[in-house]
Amino acid sequence: MTENKGKLWCFGSTYTADYVINKETQEDHPYVRYKGWRNHLNSTPNQALPNTWSNILASLLDLEHHNQAVMGSSNYSIFEQWAKKCKHIKKGDRVMIEWVSPQSYQVAKAGPGVSKEELHGELAFFDQIHPEMKGKQAKNRKSEHWYQEIFGWMELIKEMSMLKEVDLHFWSFHDEDIMEYFNKHLIQHLRRYVFNLENMGHSRHRYKVTTQERIGISHPDYIGAQLKAAPFDMLTITGETRGEIVDPHMSEVGHQAQAHYFYNEIENAKRSLI
Repeated sequence: MTENKGKLWCFGSTYTADYVINKETQEDHPYVRYKGWRNHLNSTPNQALPNTWSNILASLLDLEHHNQAVMGSSNYSIFEQWAKKCKHIKKGDRVMIEWVSPQSYQVAKAGPGVSKEELHGELAFFDQIHPEMKGKQAKNRKSEHWYQEIFGWMELIKEMSMLKEVDLHFWSFHDEDIMEYFNKHLIQHLRRYVFNLENMGHSRHRYKVTTQERIGISHPDYIGAQLKAAPFDMLTITGETRGEIVDPHMSEVGHQAQAHYFYNEIENAKRSLI
């Protein structure tokens, strides 16, 4: 690593986390098995997994890659990711933070020590909470209070970034939840830190998978314009696998498209910061 080279710090959840292969078990994500990555790595020990958008973007921006995102994180965990690394973020670095739906949240687990669980709406599996209570809590998490809580974190992160002279970006894959609320209620001095906010609702792309489920893609501007050779329905795991794996997260090609979308936004100064 170059001492004076800037860093790209990424914090978030599943849409930011790198691909992972469980080295101790065979319990990999179905997409890892579909792509045959484990077999490929076993036969080529020095080979790395394909890059996700953050790694690609770091290369495009000539920055060191530091991805702290963890799959399944709630906004509480995402804020903690940033807080733990804040002291290491320096002038000239760039920070990108993915927010998720407030329907994801933390609860403390009973027992010795400090342990927590990430819950995700009514579908959360956590046997220490009665199912009826989960439903009530999921309804409660739709309150504006939990969106305003995110705004408070954004204010703090923005102030720290200004003091450190760090470039800052917020974004979310949750168009119909987080981004729509941001578009309606986010105060002006924070709006310029959020990718694609003004375009919300103007160009919503959707497609059908084999289950007839309709899945939305965030940031539609990157589709076609950045990777014209890539069919639109290849940008998610569901699309690439033709419904064999129903998963709206980004495919390998989707990560490439997402990286180029962010890169073009940054280079065009559409979300110029600090």
